[in-house]
Amino acid sequence: MANTAFPDFDYALPTLEGFIDTSWKNDVCPSLTREADDANQTLILWCDYANEAKRDYEGGKRFTLVKGAYGDADNQTTLCASDDLADIRLALKIDAATQDEVRESMVRFTVGVLRRASDWQEGQDALSNHVVFGPWFRNVYGDMEDGITSDMQAVIHDAEERLGDDLPY
Repeated sequence: MANTAFPDFDYALPTLEGFIDTSWKNDVCPSLTREADDANQTLILWCDYANEAKRDYEGGKRFTLVKGAYGDADNQTTLCASDDLADIRLALKIDAATQDEVRESMVRFTVGVLRRASDWQEGQDALSNHVVFGPWFRNVYGDMEDGITSDMQAVIHDAEERLGDDLPY
């Protein structure tokens, strides 16, 4: 549908398991959707132009993955916004994972960061700014900064324990 709704679109839409092309000419860009029995669990991947000058929003990312019913932007949750499809694939994996699996992914990521860090703050900054983990923390805790900080510090502590004597600081 992207070819007919957006004839000037500048790349082939990605193929993601369970997603179908739901592009509509009145939207700002093509979309892929994975329907769910509960509309609030529906996943929509907005695919903006590769050419940044053609994007509707200056500074907008090429891919934006949201969860929630189409047309209900106030109740949608942004899972990831990135120019890299690999980030979207990670966000899909994290969205489908259990809490323990998400935490394990975060600890493994943080171990990699701390291997070359000068202090724990670099780990917290990396988690907070990560294109998938940052939004995950904000979606889980909302405006509760204490909850975000506490959970991030627990992930960092686990990563530090795994590194043991190899911790550089």
